[in-house]
Amino acid sequence: MPANAMILSAIIVTMFVMFGAVLMWADFQTRPHRLKNDVAKPRRRAF
Repeated sequence: MPANAMILSAIIVTMFVMFGAVLMWADFQTRPHRLKNDVAKPRRRAF
């Protein structure tokens, strides 16, 4: 296998892995448990 093809294959695989990592990071950022931490809980009065 020529060196050019091996280098090109490695670059393409790296790009797919990086794209998958970005999608996983974006999915984690939009999870409900992540969004709940930003919203303050309403306080209840003790009667």
